[in-house]
Amino acid sequence: MGFIHLIPIEICPWGPIGENLLAIPCLVVLSKARKRGIGRKLIISAEREALHQGFKGLVTIGYYHGHWFMPAAFFKKCGFKVVKRENEKAILWKICDSTVKEPTMLTPNYHFNPHPNKVK
Repeated sequence: MGFIHLIPIEICPWGPIGENLLAIPCLVVLSKARKRGIGRKLIISAEREALHQGFKGLVTIGYYHGHWFMPAAFFKKCGFKVVKRENEKAILWKICDSTVKEPTMLTPNYHFNPHPNKVK
């Protein structure tokens, strides 16, 4: 009915950038199973796992848009706080140790330059 992906922030290829936090790059609940507390239970399970593994909290990238993927409003309902917001994208975290440093956005340094007669 639901899925949550957890990965240490230090090796999370999608960002954010930081230390000693367990990142949530993806959390999905099937549409037919929503509004039953499954997402909240996945977050609670992630919190337990973070503590068990010695992390200082959870962090994710949430979005302020009308799409179903990683809505910031859901994470805020689960007790996450906004660290930084850029347009429709925000870093949210839920910490258990106040000594942890705030994570920052991953800023890609890649810029696509199209070449004539090549794939566009």
